[in-house]
Amino acid sequence: MLSTRIRQKDGIFYFVSFKARDILNRVKFTSRFYFEGETIEADADSEDPIANFIGRVERSEKAFQRLLSRKKVRDIVNFYESAETQPAIPGSVLLFSEEVLKFRPLGQFESVGDLEDPKSGFLIIDGQHRLAGLHFYGARNSSLLDQIEVPCVIFDGKVQNEKLFMKDFRAKPDRAFELVADFLKAVRTVMERIWGANDRYKFTSSVTLKALIRVLSDLVLRDDLVAKWRENPSPRVFEKLISPWANLKDEFRNEGFYERFPAKGQIERVRIIQQRLLREIPG
Repeated sequence: MLSTRIRQKDGIFYFVSFKARDILNRVKFTSRFYFEGETIEADADSEDPIANFIGRVERSEKAFQRLLSRKKVRDIVNFYESAETQPAIPGSVLLFSEEVLKFRPLGQFESVGDLEDPKSGFLIIDGQHRLAGLHFYGARNSSLLDQIEVPCVIFDGKVQNEKLFMKDFRAKPDRAFELVADFLKAVRTVMERIWGANDRYKFTSSVTLKALIRVLSDLVLRDDLVAKWRENPSPRVFEKLISPWANLKDEFRNEGFYERFPAKGQIERVRIIQQRLLREIPG
């Protein structure tokens, strides 16, 4: 697939424009921050196709994101269907492949080339509701799917943060992902009042989530912390440590967020949020 390779100091990612039908055939609908014990809204015998679709996603053993919102999916479908012309896909969809994808530059263009398709499809980092809405829009308007282009940013499985995948976790990706999942479960517990409330807070926006992963990359340098987690893998290992974050909820309100975390761009803002969170963690 034709793509643009983008290098930034934090690593490499790719920009690709897919036809709607092509991207729907390439993605896996698994919820990215799903936590054990959450209630599944959709009933197994529901006659609502959207509810059934979401129920299947959230019953997946691989699901690990917040619950999909039936209302939000319906609103997006209505948005697509009410558009007078080709419906816009607001914002890029963020995708991830666990595989290391080969990139072959085209001729003299080092940044433009052919990016191979992953064998197992893409996980959706951000944009799951938009693609779910597109899925149902296409079910009613199949002939229009080839007229819609979806901008996507792709991250692949290159280990670009050696601190996170340190010696103990190299060649053990399942173990590393388990640690990440436990950390995010702990964050959700501590920040329960604002987790997923994107209409009022920026805490589960992409910029803060990136900062959270950077915080984890610093925490795993603490041998005692990793040893405790290894002995008894559980979110509770992290919960007490990050409990002071509960007092920061107002700092992540949508109103004034960019003034409280001023930066020239997202990379700098990620770093600023990371440092703010780290200051609240006992040494």
